[in-house]
Amino acid sequence: MLRLLLFRRWQSHRWQQGRATIFIAASVFVGAGLFSATRPATRLENLTRDWRFLLRGPRPPENPIVIIAIDNATLDDPKFAEPLVFWGFHHAKLFKILHEFGAKAVGFDIVQTLPLADYADPNPDQAEAQALATMPEMVFSFSRSALPNGFVKSEPNQQLMMALTIGRGQSGFANTSPDADGVVRQSTLRDVDGSLSLALQVAATATGKKPRFAPNAVTLGKRTLTLDDEYHCIINFAGPDGTFSRISYRDLLRHPAAFAGQIKNSICLIGTTGYEFQDYHLAPFAQRGKNSRGHLMAGIEIQANALQTILNGDGIRRSGAATIWLCIALAVVFSTPFCWLPKIYFVIPGLLALALCWTAVCVLAFTRAAWQLPLIPVLAALAANGFLLTVARLRLENSQKKWTEELFGRYVSPAVLEHLQRTPGAVELGGRRQVVTVLFSDIRSFTEISEKLEPEQVTQFLNDYFEKMVEIVFDNGGTVDKFVGDGIMAVFNWPIEQPDHARCAARTALQMQDQVAAAQTQWQRTGFANLQIGIGIHSGPAVLGNIGSKRRMEQTAIGDTVNVASRLESLTKQIATPRGILISATTAQAIGDDFALLPAGETEIRGRQKNIALFALDAPTGEKSC
Repeated sequence: MLRLLLFRRWQSHRWQQGRATIFIAASVFVGAGLFSATRPATRLENLTRDWRFLLRGPRPPENPIVIIAIDNATLDDPKFAEPLVFWGFHHAKLFKILHEFGAKAVGFDIVQTLPLADYADPNPDQAEAQALATMPEMVFSFSRSALPNGFVKSEPNQQLMMALTIGRGQSGFANTSPDADGVVRQSTLRDVDGSLSLALQVAATATGKKPRFAPNAVTLGKRTLTLDDEYHCIINFAGPDGTFSRISYRDLLRHPAAFAGQIKNSICLIGTTGYEFQDYHLAPFAQRGKNSRGHLMAGIEIQANALQTILNGDGIRRSGAATIWLCIALAVVFSTPFCWLPKIYFVIPGLLALALCWTAVCVLAFTRAAWQLPLIPVLAALAANGFLLTVARLRLENSQKKWTEELFGRYVSPAVLEHLQRTPGAVELGGRRQVVTVLFSDIRSFTEISEKLEPEQVTQFLNDYFEKMVEIVFDNGGTVDKFVGDGIMAVFNWPIEQPDHARCAARTALQMQDQVAAAQTQWQRTGFANLQIGIGIHSGPAVLGNIGSKRRMEQTAIGDTVNVASRLESLTKQIATPRGILISATTAQAIGDDFALLPAGETEIRGRQKNIALFALDAPTGEKSC
């Protein structure tokens, strides 16, 4: 009969396990697939793309792209002291140099919309236009601004545009396309009105090929780039700011012959890198940027990366919806068996191994084939499937444990029952030493007030009082160790470490006093009028851990630090302070200048050879929060 009961129970358990597995796996598959299309998932996936770039590391540019940089050295030169809009004579000289040295294409990433005929004589635009009229390799930039009814172009002034047309040059928009988090990861190659981007127009000029657009793709010569519905191409960044060769605008005008070999048959991009122009943007390689701005990349460097991506045809390929759903399905299928391993403590290592393997596959696909396989949805599926199946397993095993106890408890010895249930042994007692800040608070004359009231009134007041005080402790990251009558003992820097635990305790004390003052009217109706509390705070080492016996224990803090904090709270009855708060010199030193402190003398503490200096806590001097 016992064997029959065991067999039937085993069949029921296996049926429940299979049903739960199918339901959870299907739910995780659908949930992770839907999650992959949400904005948070897309944003997280973009961040993993930045991480993949950093793992891949910088790569030398494969195309002869040279940046002519209007850098800080140029701006500091007295010869370039006039505003950039009046640099037409410098630009004209630069264009002639690039043309004579045989540059394949020249991209000019500076928008000059203001006509200068009425502002300068001789007119710098005229000199610049004369140079443009002989340069078919020239590509000027314009900007576009989004309006409710479409985009508005800000093109170079009429004289420059006319010269550009005469010289058979081109123009393209130079706007960046940052994501929602402000990081530039992609380039818009075509506008809604058919205008091309500066990078694509320069690539077309350099290759002599006309871009051919197809649904979600653009072809330039033999290279094809994948685009989304808005003509966005994910830039395959070569490296951090400074990866592409740079020539100072000033140096090129001063010593042109020194750069003739570098410019010949190269694609030149002219733009600003001086910090005063603020043409810097967040980019995937920003963390390793070599410029002094550190986390930013110059706009002209982003244009160079976009240009190289177009010329190489190696834009980062996104995974389509079908690929994402397939990867999620594989994650669910492979992770499910791990959740039912014989030993439950193998589950997490197994799932971590799967996650690491998939991460390695994503990194290899990205570095070797510029293919961004989905990482966040797959990791979410692994985590959700593992968590939910483990919870289901624990519930089933707990149910099985209770059934086993009910069935066998009357028939077998406790030792056999324990073996059947496979439970761990008793909790071990122990502790560790750590520096903490301890806060004690106590209500003044509570016993005298409570003796005059009904027990229900006292209970109602204490519940409300503790609710408010505990919430303040929790908000500042503290732990309520225990309630001692109407007193509260709170510990900071345990069990979670808090580097600024002393400051958090001080802020807690002030907020508790503020709360007491604010609730006076409410508590007066319950019989507690003119309520006052005293608070003592001390920082120092304490022993933390499970204290007690195997049948009854609690996690608490013990030691001299606790005793001193309790003593300081008691002293608030004897020492007058502005806010009823006393802190030790150790705590005062830890909080520094963040709070106003008043000397409150010294006191003798039983068991200590030296007196302790006291300070009255008055008010915070800053707005920092814990």
